[in-house]
Amino acid sequence: MKLIGYLLMTAALILGAVASTTAYVPPISLSDEAFKNASGEYATLWDGAGKGTGDEPLVAKGTHLTPEVLAQLRAATDPPVERVRVRSFAWGRWSHKYHFLLACAGLLVGGFLVKSAVRKEALAAPATDQPTTSPEAAVAAIAQITRDLVADLPRLPAGDAGCEEIIARLDPVQKEYAPTIVDARTKLLGRLGMGGYAQFMDRFSALERQLNRAWSAAADGVMHESQTCLHAAHALVPDVEARLKGS
Repeated sequence: MKLIGYLLMTAALILGAVASTTAYVPPISLSDEAFKNASGEYATLWDGAGKGTGDEPLVAKGTHLTPEVLAQLRAATDPPVERVRVRSFAWGRWSHKYHFLLACAGLLVGGFLVKSAVRKEALAAPATDQPTTSPEAAVAAIAQITRDLVADLPRLPAGDAGCEEIIARLDPVQKEYAPTIVDARTKLLGRLGMGGYAQFMDRFSALERQLNRAWSAAADGVMHESQTCLHAAHALVPDVEARLKGS
């Protein structure tokens, strides 16, 4: 079902892209009234139309497509003029508008099929996660480690001893909790949906980057840089927790 959804969305994107190419290129077989804009003025040519004498077009760029001009273009036979490019859009002049609407419907249906398939996969996945390794527990552990570290920063020893303390307390984030979030992609997609999952991962990735920088700075013995990154990570924690709840 997911494959069908992706194929449907791909086909819809192609159809929509092709249909959109005629939005400003109406056929001159339309009625004269179709070339009137909402303001009452006739549409203006964006490019010259038809073949005139020499290299000059039959009708110059910027000309209003009045009934007389349209009659001149329709009478051209060498070569015949079938479409013109205009500066303004009008729904009634768009020859492939229904193809575009069909493409939009295809994207909606394809997205629904993919979303439904992802949810089914998440529900069908074996419940092997233990409470301590679920994505919720992992985020809670990362949040607590971050909060505790920031609270303890004034009491950490200076120099290498303080840096080693930061490294030791951030190690579980890198080795256990962050990989748990990555491995829980299917479960989180099923619960949050694609949009909610993307928002959560955007905030979580920002938090993880700050904690990794804090670890790296501590490993290099740069205590003040590590502290700066920890404070930045601490500021991101509430947003990560809210995104995980879907709010």
